[in-house]
Amino acid sequence: MNSIIKRLYKNVCDVINDKEMKIKLDSIFLTFIDKKQNELIKILEPSCISTDSLTNNQLDSINKDHIYEFPNKQISISAFGIYEYEKEEKDIDDLKLVKFFDKKWKEKVPSLPSETKLSSKEILVITAMLCSRAFSLDQCINTSKKDSRIVDEWYNLFKEVHTFLLENNFINKPFDGIKSPMKGNEKLVRQMMRTIDKLPQKTNMIAVTQSKKRYHYYLNIVNSDRNVNTENLKSIIKLITNDNAELINVLPKFCDDIYSKYFSKIYENTLFNQGYRNIIVEASKDLLLS
Repeated sequence: MNSIIKRLYKNVCDVINDKEMKIKLDSIFLTFIDKKQNELIKILEPSCISTDSLTNNQLDSINKDHIYEFPNKQISISAFGIYEYEKEEKDIDDLKLVKFFDKKWKEKVPSLPSETKLSSKEILVITAMLCSRAFSLDQCINTSKKDSRIVDEWYNLFKEVHTFLLENNFINKPFDGIKSPMKGNEKLVRQMMRTIDKLPQKTNMIAVTQSKKRYHYYLNIVNSDRNVNTENLKSIIKLITNDNAELINVLPKFCDDIYSKYFSKIYENTLFNQGYRNIIVEASKDLLLS
């Protein structure tokens, strides 16, 4: 391996160590392969060396694919250069690379119910969606609202759902973030819904977090013809209750109580939710009898 590339690679290692960053699978290439531009620049820019410090022979010896040129005659190692270096050092090989991307792909494929493990936060979110009957884009958790009072009412709903889940052993650990309506400078509900990107995969794509309208979140239970997908509804109930009969028994009434208390505070139009109470009750009965 070219001595300048070795030097540039070592510089990157030094920057990473100085910043006390974690390395995935002993590979800088795999660690930074999907990083955002600003994150990459923070690593590569301090690792640069000046081309003025190199002789013409040294410059000519460098494979130009192995470097990036920065302003002011600065160069850093490229992703290609890092890959080639780590391949030569046996830190990475084709099998390791394929396994890395296979894992990433698997994370985007819907999980089997038997393999799905939801965090307290995720159970809280889908239970709040169920209780509020956020079953379509027409009636959903909409955090784009400029009226912060609506988002505040969503927080109150989430907080009440969280208490119910904890007291009735739906969750073993509390979601600590629920203690405050704010997460830094952002409304907690907005922050929560913005950071549940794995929930669609964990719910077999029933939870919709990337709809055609930004900041609109719902369970894919009612289609455009107003027909209810009862199988999707039962899947969500099973995930929330872990198919526990006692929990299935208490859930419908709580859902009805929450909806009755909050629907006029969180929705501008409740036309689409007529009759959904009985559907939740019947879906729960089906699960108990199955």
